[in-house]
Amino acid sequence: MKLRAWLLLAAALLLAGCSRGPVGAVPSPAPTSTLPIPTQPSPAPTTDSAQRLEDVAAGLDPSQLTIADVRLAQAGAQSGDEATRQWAYLAGEKLSSVPGLLDREFVQAAFPPAVEDTLSSTQQTAEFASRLISALARNTSLLSQEQVSQARDAAQANLESRDPEYRRLGANLSGALIPRLDPEGANQAFQTLLQTVAAWQTGNPMTWDEFILQASDYRNAEARFINQAIAALLYNCAHITGEEQAKAAVSWALPGMQNRVLSLGALPCLAAVADELPEAERREAVAYVIASLASEDAWYTLGSGIIRPGNYANDAIRILLPSLERQEVEMAIQAIETQAGHDAYETIFGGTLEALKDRYE
Repeated sequence: MKLRAWLLLAAALLLAGCSRGPVGAVPSPAPTSTLPIPTQPSPAPTTDSAQRLEDVAAGLDPSQLTIADVRLAQAGAQSGDEATRQWAYLAGEKLSSVPGLLDREFVQAAFPPAVEDTLSSTQQTAEFASRLISALARNTSLLSQEQVSQARDAAQANLESRDPEYRRLGANLSGALIPRLDPEGANQAFQTLLQTVAAWQTGNPMTWDEFILQASDYRNAEARFINQAIAALLYNCAHITGEEQAKAAVSWALPGMQNRVLSLGALPCLAAVADELPEAERREAVAYVIASLASEDAWYTLGSGIIRPGNYANDAIRILLPSLERQEVEMAIQAIETQAGHDAYETIFGGTLEALKDRYE
């Protein structure tokens, strides 16, 4: 069983990674359970329960997950056995993807050991603990503001580490927490990531394609850290406020795309902050989004089984839609129509074109 257990754990790590996670509405918390919260470390799980915990951690169909699995992960997170806590953190991450399944009892029991373990000297333990807290921040509304603050401090501590693997964990956790921070805290966390990424890109000039080649190499921890920090920035542009912060984001993203240091995946970030900019700079940002509607580089695909097409420029123009002026709407329509020969033209642009044409009718 031990060999199978470690194979499952390795598979869970490779498949799940430190991803940005789903973007969407935060589900309402489930009612708090009345079961007593353990105050002492839980005993090692039985053979059957240990196997179930491993199976949940490795990724069962969400329809098979139950409140009993929550209690199992809750007990595992409080275990004095480090390997059991690792399984429990991974299981909690998977359980968080089922709306309303986790509850405050789980968070109250699992968060204290998890936030401590984000700084563990065992890198895998720190990784799985960070992933659990990131998932709680992204997928639920269960974290209290005090817990968010504690997690932010842990993320910052890892960002200051000399080990790029721990800095990567800090970047991922920081990115998950920014939407939960107050405006000042969100801006500060965003600025820390932005300064880090900009400094690294200045010292390591290369195109986006060259960078991604480096970041795809699991042995290149520094590039993987920067890639995670970039993902955290792009995920959170909509959560920063104020002209100064918006200008800082644009001064990084716009030249980055123009010089091919960033992909056009940064277009939605540009759109998200455009209305915070002075008028001249807003027009420049919007013009770049509109021009990109005609670019083949703006297309992307999602999914590993069923492939779904997408378009970064289309994503960005839909963000800008409520504030577009008449001339900008006309230019956007013209740019979109240059893509008419693309196989996914109707799927991607059909609704956008209709919305643009309705804008001033």
